Amino acid sequence: MYITRSYSPPFVDFSPLSLIPLPPPLLLILIVLQKARANTIAISQAVLNGQLPIDEWRRAHWLEIVAEAACIAAERGFGHYIR
Repeated sequence: MYITRSYSPPFVDFSPLSLIPLPPPLLLILIVLQKARANTIAISQAVLNGQLPIDEWRRAHWLEIVAEAACIAAERGFGHYIR
């Protein structure tokens, strides 16, 4: 089963020069979003291998959704900083 999302945040280059124009709250939220996505992928693989119960994936998936919602809210508040 594939999970689709209607929102895809803009690609963020994490090189040092690209981080300068972003305000600290938005930068922090984008980093948390990237970590949440990586965590969800890792937990998904562990669930598929039978190493973790499905509840762990559900928890990780909801944390990723919360991080995406925070990213959307921050982008609306700091929209003039987004390239």
